[in-house]
Amino acid sequence: MPLFDEVRYYISESLCEDTRTQLSVILNHNGAREVSIDGATHILSNTIEIEGASGVQDCAVYVTPYWVERSMELGALQDPKFYSADRDMFFSGVVATSADLPIGDKEMIAGGLVERGGAWRQGLTRDVTHLFVTNTNSDKYKAAYRFQEKTRVKIVLPHWFDQCFSMQMLLPTDIFEFPEPLYMQKDYDPAAALEEHIKRTGGILLKLTVDKHEAEVVEMADVLITRYREGPAYNKAMIKGITIGTLAWFFYVVKTGIISRPRDQLLHYPVRSKPIPEFAGHVITVTNYQGEERDYLKKLIEVMGATFTPSMSGQNTVVVAAYKKGHKTTKAEEWSLPVVNHKWLEDCFIEWRNLTPAQKKYLDYSANMDYGTIVGERGVGHVGLD
Repeated sequence: MPLFDEVRYYISESLCEDTRTQLSVILNHNGAREVSIDGATHILSNTIEIEGASGVQDCAVYVTPYWVERSMELGALQDPKFYSADRDMFFSGVVATSADLPIGDKEMIAGGLVERGGAWRQGLTRDVTHLFVTNTNSDKYKAAYRFQEKTRVKIVLPHWFDQCFSMQMLLPTDIFEFPEPLYMQKDYDPAAALEEHIKRTGGILLKLTVDKHEAEVVEMADVLITRYREGPAYNKAMIKGITIGTLAWFFYVVKTGIISRPRDQLLHYPVRSKPIPEFAGHVITVTNYQGEERDYLKKLIEVMGATFTPSMSGQNTVVVAAYKKGHKTTKAEEWSLPVVNHKWLEDCFIEWRNLTPAQKKYLDYSANMDYGTIVGERGVGHVGLD
């Protein structure tokens, strides 16, 4: 019997086109059948916030693409609850065990991991993805290290779990990985992970010293990574004409291998440190935008000082919609709330002003336009010193 013989799947548009295509090929080749969302047993997604999901069967499960990958690798369907697409379940896909940890630490890690979507194993079974250790002395460590190239198991310090749980998100394991975890070094500091990324791509991180002002350090730099459009370093970088970007831009470059212009994407360039006057009064919800596009708009809203709400209530002042369809846009019209496309948010961000949403370019939904297909294409334009 094919591996996915009993699977009826739906793939969310929140996943990129290449991923959707690859998943379809793998699933169809191994017995699964693609259906509409209301007939699916498995919904492949990176979020459980999918527009139009009101008809989903009660028995349907939301899983990440990693569920398909691990099921193929292990030759058996994996338990969907350990591969949840719920972003609160940030340990989804992590199957862990430990070696030589104090019993209290072991129980705490196991409990927290399972609470947030992961799975725990007592032994080093073939489905383990992470091994927690504090030294290299145990048999588990030696076996994991020996077969690491084949199994791809990550051998990490327990501190990785602590940091993930503290920040409520899945962090990279780089600085926590054996055989020489950077986190254990005495000179470790929060910039270490960033420095490692820069070194791997052939760059050098310039550090501030007691005898050098930040503007002096910028004199020797080609790139300045900063959060805000202010301060001596930013002003010097502007005068010198070097590249200025955010951490989001840096990690985009690392991920894609393309050194893009930070000004070509709104969140790749530093923002102003003070919210937009009067924009804080807005309570904004978003509809018909999916996945990364939705997260992007949420970030714009919060950076400008407004409040984002995932659901809609009488407190909302604006509804940002990719197209006019669904519960939120219907309710907005009943309640006389403005329904606008995301260009309103982007224009407010670019001009750093609380623009009126009552403009034709924000209200135009003619020709069945889906604004979700053109999110994140705006840049900040010309930027001068304030």
